[in-house]
Amino acid sequence: MIRVIAKSVIYAAPRFTAMKAIKDFREAPPAYAKEFGYPWMVANATVNGIPEGKGAPLSWDNVSFYSDSLGYVVATHQDLSLHREKTVLTFYQPLSSGEPSLERRKALDRPYAGWADMVIKDLSRAHPGIEDTISELDVWVWGHAIIRPVPGFIWGKARNEALKPHGNIYFAHSDMSGISIFEEAQYRGITAARGVLRQLGHLT
Repeated sequence: MIRVIAKSVIYAAPRFTAMKAIKDFREAPPAYAKEFGYPWMVANATVNGIPEGKGAPLSWDNVSFYSDSLGYVVATHQDLSLHREKTVLTFYQPLSSGEPSLERRKALDRPYAGWADMVIKDLSRAHPGIEDTISELDVWVWGHAIIRPVPGFIWGKARNEALKPHGNIYFAHSDMSGISIFEEAQYRGITAARGVLRQLGHLT
């Protein structure tokens, strides 16, 4: 085991992990912790190609008006190959119909076949016949790292409380903005770094 002694720490991970990693939070979770929800299902479907001439054209980010999922992205969009035989579609399903802990339990209890059937049916709405092109379907039933921006959260008390450092521990993650985009994650990292520099007397 390696022990590092530091004057300050920047914790740059989803906030729910802090409830396990920081001793004070394990013993007495802060009140805001229950307001941070992460129940998602994420699946990767490896397809041999979208059926030609059927359904909607495939874009990088695809969201259907007729689905309660957040849609799916083409995970191979940065592949520079001129001829690609396979494509990976990453599918996102928020589990937001109930209390987060119950939704996580339901997600864990649901068998792989149930998830796979749901994903294929959803994809088939936009791309009829896609089930014949899927060569592999991987399902993750653990929570995704993206915070749920539920109504009232972004401007609410819980997020404002979570912005505060815990002693010498400063937090940096898109969670702290209530919405998962790169620019917010970068901003929170810069803010945390400035907080540490001020504490150490290197910045006024």
